[in-house]
Amino acid sequence: MKNNKTGKAGIGFWTVTSLIFLLDVVLIVAINYLQTEFIVSFNQIYATLLLPMDGADTGFIGEAVINNIWKIIYFLFPACFFIIIDLVVLRKINGSFEITLGKRIKQISYRKLFHAGTLISVIALLLAILLSFEHSYNVIHFFKTKNERSTIYEEYYVDPNSVNITAGENAKNVIYIYVESLETTYASESVGGNQPVNNYIPNLTEIARENISFSNTDKLGGFQAFNPTAYTFGALIGSTFGFPLSEEYIGIDYSNSKILPGAVNFGNVLEKNGYNQEFLCGSDASFAGRDNLFKSHGNYKIFDYFTAIEKGYIDKDYKVWWGFEDAKLFEIAKDEITALAAEEKPFNFTMLTADTHHIDGYVCQLCENTYPNQVANVIACTDRQMNEFINWIKEQDFFEDTLVVIVGDHPRMDNSLVDDIAYEDRMVYNCFINSDKSPAGATVNRKFSIIDMFPTVLSAMGFEIEGDRLGLGTDMFSGNPTILETMGSQKFSDEISKQSDYYEKYFNN
Repeated sequence: MKNNKTGKAGIGFWTVTSLIFLLDVVLIVAINYLQTEFIVSFNQIYATLLLPMDGADTGFIGEAVINNIWKIIYFLFPACFFIIIDLVVLRKINGSFEITLGKRIKQISYRKLFHAGTLISVIALLLAILLSFEHSYNVIHFFKTKNERSTIYEEYYVDPNSVNITAGENAKNVIYIYVESLETTYASESVGGNQPVNNYIPNLTEIARENISFSNTDKLGGFQAFNPTAYTFGALIGSTFGFPLSEEYIGIDYSNSKILPGAVNFGNVLEKNGYNQEFLCGSDASFAGRDNLFKSHGNYKIFDYFTAIEKGYIDKDYKVWWGFEDAKLFEIAKDEITALAAEEKPFNFTMLTADTHHIDGYVCQLCENTYPNQVANVIACTDRQMNEFINWIKEQDFFEDTLVVIVGDHPRMDNSLVDDIAYEDRMVYNCFINSDKSPAGATVNRKFSIIDMFPTVLSAMGFEIEGDRLGLGTDMFSGNPTILETMGSQKFSDEISKQSDYYEKYFNN
């Protein structure tokens, strides 16, 4: 009976220990995958975990599990070896040794010592993993900052309702193009990017040179991405409201609830000024509540994956990547813009590309196999398609009265082409074609972010903004300093991560 109880105790011990060790292994493999395949902050991880996934391309999750399951199995072999030593060898020997504790002599079983050492080891490994994760992602600082209060909105926020925003006599239409993960690191070092030899965006580089593009350097550059604007929905919020979505509200299902109902944004201003507005994307627009964002702030017409099926652009069973590829998106955009331009009202046509989304991008029928890196080929393909699309716009009768804005939403989230480049050194592309204004100040060596796009785009369209600021953003054409230039990057990042009484009182009611 003694041996039977010992055997049951051993099996019970190994059940607990194996579960802890399995947790260790899963965490090691998951963190390794995260660090090798993605370049993201904990804020982005947190936002991604909380955001609704309806309409998202989640195929990479299954691929990640399949590609990494063998690593978990490989790590579990040592655990089996230890279990065999315990249940077969040590249980059979059943030996012990004596130690003196003061005047007492204590007899310790080799097996119990082995158990204690093994349990301490797997717990120590778990703690080491958690400490390493904390060191890499600064999780404690994230939650500490998140639970603090900020007065940044009381001190810096400019309510669009509190200042005069007037459209000039010839305020322009706007074609607003958000290009997924478009950062200037894709360009060669010689022009301001980070690629030693190749420039994967030669056309977009030339477009920026020929037109107006604000830069953090004296070469091709862009704006710095900050959490929580460093993912697509956050970037859409930041660029249209002039402030970020508070992390306190990330994870809300915005398909059934209002998005910042108390705040006035870009779409609201244009709606008030009689603009027809449309949002086009090649995926399910309901993902993360994008459709609700545009419908509730500007009454945009929504054209997405399902609309393309309804209108016969694609078959009902057609689906690639997030819905349909950008090659089809640009052709649909031409039709929709042409229809908008035929109306008597001015228009805002906003679109979002997807082929350059992580992981590794989507290879469409137009992509060439020029480079050994898939992402490089996809980016080069997007560069060519963007160039063709811009040239098409320039050939249209409405171009004279239309501003074209090209902006990246955030830096890419995998490490292709950007490995070993510090996140803070990866700038997001921006360009203003056919602007109504010329910059009153410098366009180079500026520090700014996507929140500055709200007043800047309106200004480039020909709107006059009292005080040159909206939300937390500054009109870059005015030459006035941005909040990043007056506050500093780190303080700004910390402040917008905190909770705000003003935010809760005025924006969400």
